[in-house]
Amino acid sequence: MFNPEREQNLLRRPVRSLQQMLRTIHFFDASVPQLIPNGVFDAETERALMAFQRNNGLPATGQADYATWTALVSAYQAAERALAHAIPLRVVFQRGQTIGPEEQHMHLYHYQAALAALSAVLDVPTLAVTGINDRACQTATRWLQQRAGLPPDGVVDKATWDALSCLYPAVLGDGALYVEK
Repeated sequence: MFNPEREQNLLRRPVRSLQQMLRTIHFFDASVPQLIPNGVFDAETERALMAFQRNNGLPATGQADYATWTALVSAYQAAERALAHAIPLRVVFQRGQTIGPEEQHMHLYHYQAALAALSAVLDVPTLAVTGINDRACQTATRWLQQRAGLPPDGVVDKATWDALSCLYPAVLGDGALYVEK
């Protein structure tokens, strides 16, 4: 029996895959705009694809031709390998544990320092290491949550910590990074 909603979802899968690959690549190349995969090839998807094409020496057509798709898959696989080999930071968050707005917590010192370090190479919003989930920390947390596909609520929880603990070593490696500002 024909189900229009199911058919529509099937048609969106390739676009959602494209968007997910671009989203993962964004963690390593901030010049590729951040996307939230929705399966709709919209203007944001086209801009992100064109940025990827420019960065990889491809004609910036905004179309996912064979050369673009091949380069995209290769860059995505490299990003996935980097994330898979990332060693998570060893701070324990209990199931259900959260650090809400304006709460103070010892884990936040480590969390905020990692986000501040990432700001040297990624577009992380500026924040200070205070140990308090203040407005700046919540903004940076939402930035991380959006990129990790988590609900962007600004609350630090286990899933948010896990996203940061994988992203940090994948992006900064051993920390031997020289950044010109």
